Amino acid sequence: MSRPLVELRRVTAGYDRQPLWRALDFALWPGQFAALVGPTGAGKSALLKVLVGLLPVMTGSVQRAPHLAIGYVPQGEAIDGHLPLTVEQMVCLGGYRQTRPWPWFNKQERRQAAAWLERLGLGAYRGRHLSQLSGGQQQRVLLARALMGQPQLLVLDEPTTGVDLHTQHTILHLLRDLHGEGLSVLLASHDLNTVASHVPWLVCFNRGLVAQGPAWHRAHPGGAAPDLSRRHGGGAPRGANPGGQPHAGPPPRQRRAAGSRRWHPCLNPCTTAFSFTACWLPCW
Repeated sequence: MSRPLVELRRVTAGYDRQPLWRALDFALWPGQFAALVGPTGAGKSALLKVLVGLLPVMTGSVQRAPHLAIGYVPQGEAIDGHLPLTVEQMVCLGGYRQTRPWPWFNKQERRQAAAWLERLGLGAYRGRHLSQLSGGQQQRVLLARALMGQPQLLVLDEPTTGVDLHTQHTILHLLRDLHGEGLSVLLASHDLNTVASHVPWLVCFNRGLVAQGPAWHRAHPGGAAPDLSRRHGGGAPRGANPGGQPHAGPPPRQRRAAGSRRWHPCLNPCTTAFSFTACWLPCW
């Protein structure tokens, strides 16, 4: 049986000694393509930082696979537009794992950066300053930088926030293609409507693991997802079929982590677990 890429065991974490969650058990598996969904302030960004090692835990342990290479894409607003860097230079910074005798980029790194920029539709912007790019273009620059390090796991924090609908679908289609090439992907988002139509496995998180399962379009191939936003006043198609088989999801023993909530007994799909405005209450 394969081992997790990253596993959290009874982890408590937060900021300024104030826990956002306590005793969390969570794992990411090789070949997994998952979306971490939840409302603003749910602790999604903090969880991603714990997974990649940017936020120390208060209690518990984080186990990572040996020699695991992780690519991390922060939120778009994390870019300082006043940095004196061109697009090419920003992308080349992603090759930090490679040692070099001189403090400048070599031809191989520049070729690799150019290849990623071409694939992301930014080949014509190589020499431009970061401040000359739109929000969606900056987000793709950060993605190219993360991919420069040839990661085994790609972690993205709100990659579709602040960009137009076309750019959202472009980014998610690219992530799907990268996953098809063998890359494990975890992204955080509060826009369940967008990610549920592209990502096969959903993790519902609100200061703790609420539920996880296959997205509706995977559990019900060919069937239209119900628009529950009218019923609950926010988001969009919510839900997952607890009986469905996930695509590229965790092994059966991980389909509901210890301490997580059960699927609501009276609703199918579990609209309660995925409601952003109506409840977000534990479903025991």
